[in-house]
Amino acid sequence: AAVVPAAVPLAAAAIPAVGERREAPDAAARFGILVHAILERRTEDRADDGWWRALGYADAEAKRAGVVAERLLAAPGLRRFFDPARYRRAWNEMEIAGEDGAVGRIDRLVEDDEAFWVLDYKSSGPDTPRLDEYREQVAAYCRAVAAIFAGKPVRGALIFADASMLQIGA
Repeated sequence: AAVVPAAVPLAAAAIPAVGERREAPDAAARFGILVHAILERRTEDRADDGWWRALGYADAEAKRAGVVAERLLAAPGLRRFFDPARYRRAWNEMEIAGEDGAVGRIDRLVEDDEAFWVLDYKSSGPDTPRLDEYREQVAAYCRAVAAIFAGKPVRGALIFADASMLQIGA
């Protein structure tokens, strides 16, 4: 049985502390959250119909987000991260703790024959003004994963809604 890694060092975190008040997500953030949830369910082969309603999403929102998720799952350049025949192990929504105790969450971690891949899904495009921030976030996650899985390269990638991929690191 595979061992799932525990908390590891991480430079930056975006998840608020327990008890910290969060602002309600705007429309773009809600869309991204739903795309993430669909990808997680699809890669775990969970077919629970209508689950999005319990989270406060309308059917039309789920349909729009589903189009993006299916685009990513079907993209030839991304299949290696979603097709179980092409990788050894994969985890969704993997939480990791930073040296300062702050918690971060890797959207998807995939181990193939050559490396571990830290994937971060973005509902924006590669022209986002937050690109530098996103690069640093993935780089920090890569450093944390490298501390756990020494001896195998760790690569990172930003996966955008248009199914383009920007590799971070080696």
